[in-house]
Amino acid sequence: MITSRDFVMRQIQQLVQALATLLGKRLEDPDVDYGQEVEAAVEAAIGMSLDALREASRDDVLAACRRNGSFNAEVAVALADLLSADQEPTSRIRAAWLYEEAMRVGAAVPFDVQERLQRLRG
Repeated sequence: MITSRDFVMRQIQQLVQALATLLGKRLEDPDVDYGQEVEAAVEAAIGMSLDALREASRDDVLAACRRNGSFNAEVAVALADLLSADQEPTSRIRAAWLYEEAMRVGAAVPFDVQERLQRLRG
């Protein structure tokens, strides 16, 4: 039987795998825009298109990370990591929102989250 925790862990795994792939490709060719890969990973993980996520309000972005009625910081941080790799400014803004909310709820965040937030806002 698949539990909600299994489902969330699978979503996180999908996001992390996509991020690892993107980072590997970016090392090979940093000048290429990998928006299509980011889009496919976002849609597979949260069921929302990247364009819809880019246009979503802060509340809607945070709602995309709700599981069983509550904000899931692990999904949010994995999604923020992925959105950070996108070159679109709107993706980067939404990544910052996700990191900020994860910090607000006291979740584990990357040790360099403050530097990431500065880069995303810059």
